[in-house]
Amino acid sequence: MENKAIDPSKMIGDYDTPEQTVGKMNMTTPWESCFTICDQWAWKPNDKMKSLKECLSILIKSAGGNGNLLLNVGPMPDGRIEARQVARLKEIGDWLQKNGSAIYGTLGGPYMPTSNYAATRKGNNIYLHVINTDTAAIAIKNIPGKKY
Repeated sequence: MENKAIDPSKMIGDYDTPEQTVGKMNMTTPWESCFTICDQWAWKPNDKMKSLKECLSILIKSAGGNGNLLLNVGPMPDGRIEARQVARLKEIGDWLQKNGSAIYGTLGGPYMPTSNYAATRKGNNIYLHVINTDTAAIAIKNIPGKKY
């Protein structure tokens, strides 16, 4: 995959910012998926919260598609973030402490994200993120021009 630099001064208006869905792989135009940690954009008592697995899947698919993730948390009326949301953010942070090199500073690809996996890359390294651990096998294509 060729990665062409984008001159931000030539871009007009918003970037592609899908809400509550992961954007499609795009290696030429910046994009950001906007998700809520719960169902609502604002805080709501007892709002259903996304599981850690779901949050990580969203993060991995966003990075694998060469995008960014905005994960929204809504503060309570007194300005605090709800304790269970703080705990979820800490879990995501703990995962990133261990696996952040496969997310931070990477490009998406070289494989299109699927429901089973997504890939990121940095330098000569390709990181394959297995999302669906119930799958029996994952088949990926050879990269043209690479010897194995």
